[in-house]
Amino acid sequence: MLKNILKICAVPFVIILSKLSCFVFDALLGAYYGAGIASDAFLMAYSLPTILFEGIATAILTCYIPIYNSFKCKEPEKINDFSSNIFNISLIFGIIISVLFIIFRKVILDIYAHGFSQEAMRLLNDYAVIIIWSIPFIASYSIFKAYLQIQNAKAISAIAQVVSYVVLIIALLLTFPSDIKLAWAAVMGHMVSFGVLLLFAFGKGFKYRPVLSLRQDYLKTMAIMIFPVFVSSVVSEVNSVADKFFASHYEAGIITSMTYGYKLSFSIQGIVSSSLVIIAYSSFTEKAAQNDMVGLNSQLYKCIQIVSWTVFPLVIGGIVIAGPIIQLVYGHGNFSGNSVNITAAIFSVYLLGVMPMCMKHIGDRICCALQRTDLAMYTALITVGVNILLDIAMSKRVGYIGLVLATDIAILAGSIAVFIMLKTVDHKLSLRRVVKELIKPFVLSLIMGICVWWIQEMLFKTRLCHVNNGLFDVIICIFTGAIVYLGTSLALYKGK
Repeated sequence: MLKNILKICAVPFVIILSKLSCFVFDALLGAYYGAGIASDAFLMAYSLPTILFEGIATAILTCYIPIYNSFKCKEPEKINDFSSNIFNISLIFGIIISVLFIIFRKVILDIYAHGFSQEAMRLLNDYAVIIIWSIPFIASYSIFKAYLQIQNAKAISAIAQVVSYVVLIIALLLTFPSDIKLAWAAVMGHMVSFGVLLLFAFGKGFKYRPVLSLRQDYLKTMAIMIFPVFVSSVVSEVNSVADKFFASHYEAGIITSMTYGYKLSFSIQGIVSSSLVIIAYSSFTEKAAQNDMVGLNSQLYKCIQIVSWTVFPLVIGGIVIAGPIIQLVYGHGNFSGNSVNITAAIFSVYLLGVMPMCMKHIGDRICCALQRTDLAMYTALITVGVNILLDIAMSKRVGYIGLVLATDIAILAGSIAVFIMLKTVDHKLSLRRVVKELIKPFVLSLIMGICVWWIQEMLFKTRLCHVNNGLFDVIICIFTGAIVYLGTSLALYKGK
């Protein structure tokens, strides 16, 4: 029993650790370089491998698992040849993409960061030609992540991001102010992640074979399976490209503030819904395979219930005390007061999209469990289409906050779309029940938010909110919010 509990807790623990390591690096980057040209250029360059290859890596990981299980049942002696062939193809493909980027980088970067000044573009180019060589390592270790998930080592498979950020943190502390060495450290972080996952994969029974063949039937099967997953992953990255394209036209530091605000706000989704889905996904697929739609929907409602009661108070509380949170996390060194205010505003608006993102994430996984990955692809296309149209319409009228609002509205549209599409496949799904699961925690979270706002105003009037750089304010507000939320929740269920 204890062993099972530890296994369940290991996944969210590693995800939380990865988010914390990301926040530590972002905070140090802001403290050392501030929110300016250097940080904008580095963060833009660091996201390039994700934009160019993450969709392919995600698709390979998703489709590798069912084909591996098929080999395990029918031809177990060919498993290592299959895994090695996919590994070799992915590695070569990653190298090809890196070389193509180097050849066409001027065109790509001109589109990617159209509004950058000459100095910022020069820095972006310097960083990008180095960081782009992370792609072959990302391509390689995506196979080992999938392999370790199959071997019930899910927590280990999620450790790559932690390793990458730990290397970056050490490099930043040792090499500042040599920012070009930080770019090399980004590549080194992915290289070390590759080495760690490779060692664990060997420990779990992986055996490398020097096999390279494109004439395999399973490659055709993978290509058919990969396409919808790849498209849905890529269009999500298009959202990021569109936001950065429009944000590059604003003053230096806006991209840094948007990146920090996005990471901090959507870390809630990453920790809560991602952990829950990783744990529950096998159960989803089992119910779907048995055509037990009542059981599948029952689990879906439970997931929504857990997520809504967890996420709503975090979102509303975060909006209320956005300023102190950003001051506490990023407001150090060269990260100015103006940058804190801008990032806090962006963070609070991004938080509005967190719950819809959680809902979309759950809905997408139900689509995958029902083997309707095309539905996830359609909702991704809807999301990116709405986002780009709203970016164009709102960026000039509302400024950079308009870009953030556009992202929130697009995510909401995708979330609604995925459940409407699910209803066409799963006729037993009750959309009224889905909405009903959201109402109570939302109302109680609003009550909590009002109380936290009042406490924060009282602290400000007594000038205590400035004690210890906002730490006192954040602790008091969180403590008050927790008491109010838990108290009202218990009172509601006692009254039944």
